[in-house]
Amino acid sequence: MNDISQLFSFFNFNNYYSILKNILDILVILFISYHLINFSRDTRFFEFIKALFVIILLYILFYTLDLKTSLFFIESIGILLFISIPIIFQYEIRRFLYNISNKGSIFSKNFSKGKELFDFVNIIVNSVKNLSTKKIGALIIIQRNNTLKDFIETGIEIDSIVSSEIIESIFYSGTPLHDGAIIINNNRIVAASVLLPLSENIKPVRGKHNLGTRHRAGLGIAEQTDALCIIVSEETGDISLAMNGKLYRHLEYDKLEKLLIDSIQSNEQMVTRAIKDESEKSVNLNSNKIIFQIFSILLSISLYFIVNVNLVNNPNNFYEKILIMPIETKYHGKNIINKDQIKISPKYAKIRISGNKNEIDNINPDNINVWVNLDGVEKNQLVKINVLSKDNFLIKEIIPKEVTVDF
Repeated sequence: MNDISQLFSFFNFNNYYSILKNILDILVILFISYHLINFSRDTRFFEFIKALFVIILLYILFYTLDLKTSLFFIESIGILLFISIPIIFQYEIRRFLYNISNKGSIFSKNFSKGKELFDFVNIIVNSVKNLSTKKIGALIIIQRNNTLKDFIETGIEIDSIVSSEIIESIFYSGTPLHDGAIIINNNRIVAASVLLPLSENIKPVRGKHNLGTRHRAGLGIAEQTDALCIIVSEETGDISLAMNGKLYRHLEYDKLEKLLIDSIQSNEQMVTRAIKDESEKSVNLNSNKIIFQIFSILLSISLYFIVNVNLVNNPNNFYEKILIMPIETKYHGKNIINKDQIKISPKYAKIRISGNKNEIDNINPDNINVWVNLDGVEKNQLVKINVLSKDNFLIKEIIPKEVTVDF
């Protein structure tokens, strides 16, 4: 508990720069946490974030109760979790990096909002309709903002116009390129027989028709990138759409057409609402936005607490310095007319401070104000010494703490 009070004393609330800096620090963590949670919801990475939050709460509890063995144990688990992130969540990390490095809409450049866009969608829908009727399995990837270069390299690179005849001939079971996906970019088929990562978010259900490798692959690419993936089932001819890490099934042709147009025009809120209103529930359900906001705030404050407690507790992060400062006198009313006769003793104070080495080395004494308020004091009265600074540091000790007033 002493360490916690020391932590709060480090946040010098008389120092407006310190207040703003700490608020900004929390807001930055909150911004990152919210977008990371919002991005990872309905994925395996969200389960990791929930586990991390539980570990943080346990850490704070064990720290407050001074349970050293439990604290060491929970710290070890936290370290192992962080080490495992690049291994377990490599696909989620790739998608996150894709999203933050690719903004804007490729389709806003590749298509006009008129005839060219509708012609393209009409070709795709007609192709899917014919494949579905004949029960020919298909995976059609439509690139949006994120580059699909890594996936294109796993297949056979081609450069062909988009037409129903070509798409259907590629997926016909007698052709060499039918096994895998095709990728369409800039109104061109750029690759065929592409290998896709398999999602682990589709779980088998006993007694029901389970989704196979083709659906897992379609959802896998939608989890890692923002591409659209149309899936035609070879067994049933059912049409599905994977987008934004979710899989939507049992789509009619007119519905697929509308969804493709809206998606290409990047009206994602309308797309999601339309799917939820008129189609079955997706494999991964949306969560309440308010819950995510509250979760983000709690996670941010907890992380901020742990990091700063560790900084305060680590002596290697703090350096000490002693300053000899003159004590100023301030008057606001009653004694101002007698200020020339009022004396204080002593006239100097020794201030022992600690903080970050860089901040301590660059402290400007002119920014430190050591003063006493002599408004209304009487002879031989002890008055507390106050310290106000524009610099950020922890006051370890003031010698003396009070001055004696004499007339």
